Amino acid sequence: MKLVASNALRPELLALQSLSGGDAAQATTAHEARVASHPDDLGALLRLAQLQGHANALVPAMRNLR
Repeated sequence: MKLVASNALRPELLALQSLSGGDAAQATTAHEARVASHPDDLGALLRLAQLQGHANALVPAMRNLR
Protein backbone atom coordinates (compact mmCIF):
# COMPACT_ATOMS: atom_id res chain seq x y z
CA MET A 1 0.00 0.00 0.00
CA LYS A 2 1.45 3.36 -1.03
CA LEU A 3 0.90 6.33 1.25
CA VAL A 4 0.44 9.79 -0.20
CA ALA A 5 0.77 12.61 2.29
CA SER A 6 1.67 16.20 2.72
CA ASN A 7 5.28 16.97 3.61
CA ALA A 8 4.28 17.59 7.23
CA LEU A 9 2.82 14.09 7.67
CA ARG A 10 5.28 12.20 5.49
CA PRO A 11 7.81 11.27 8.24
CA GLU A 12 5.08 9.96 10.54
CA LEU A 13 3.49 7.90 7.78
CA LEU A 14 6.87 6.53 6.71
CA ALA A 15 7.47 5.41 10.28
CA LEU A 16 4.12 3.64 10.42
CA GLN A 17 4.69 2.03 7.04
CA SER A 18 8.15 0.92 8.13
CA LEU A 19 6.84 -0.65 11.32
CA SER A 20 4.26 -2.56 9.27
CA GLY A 21 6.90 -4.14 7.04
CA GLY A 22 8.00 -1.27 4.80
CA ASP A 23 11.43 0.23 4.30
CA ALA A 24 12.81 0.86 7.78
CA ALA A 25 16.03 2.41 6.49
CA GLN A 26 14.14 5.07 4.53
CA ALA A 27 11.94 5.98 7.49
CA THR A 28 14.91 6.06 9.88
CA THR A 29 16.86 8.31 7.52
CA ALA A 30 13.87 10.65 7.18
CA HIS A 31 13.51 10.88 10.96
CA GLU A 32 17.22 11.43 11.49
CA ALA A 33 17.02 14.36 9.07
CA ARG A 34 13.96 15.72 10.86
CA VAL A 35 15.67 15.48 14.26
CA ALA A 36 18.82 17.14 12.88
CA SER A 37 16.82 20.08 11.52
CA HIS A 38 14.37 20.28 14.46
CA PRO A 39 16.20 19.05 17.58
CA ASP A 40 13.36 20.24 19.84
CA ASP A 41 10.74 18.05 18.09
CA LEU A 42 10.04 15.51 20.84
CA GLY A 43 7.63 13.56 18.63
CA ALA A 44 10.29 13.04 15.99
CA LEU A 45 12.80 11.97 18.65
CA LEU A 46 10.36 9.41 20.02
CA ARG A 47 9.48 8.06 16.57
CA LEU A 48 13.17 7.81 15.68
CA ALA A 49 13.85 5.88 18.88
CA GLN A 50 10.90 3.60 18.10
CA LEU A 51 12.24 2.90 14.61
CA GLN A 52 15.76 2.31 15.94
CA GLY A 53 14.46 0.00 18.65
CA HIS A 54 12.44 -1.92 16.09
CA ALA A 55 15.66 -2.38 14.09
CA ASN A 56 17.51 -3.62 17.23
CA ALA A 57 19.63 -0.45 17.37
CA LEU A 58 18.97 0.03 21.07
CA VAL A 59 22.11 2.00 21.96
CA PRO A 60 21.43 4.76 19.39
CA ALA A 61 17.76 4.77 20.37
CA MET A 62 18.58 5.34 24.01
CA ARG A 63 21.26 7.92 23.14
CA ASN A 64 18.70 9.93 21.14
CA LEU A 65 16.32 10.01 24.10
CA ARG A 66 18.87 11.47 26.52
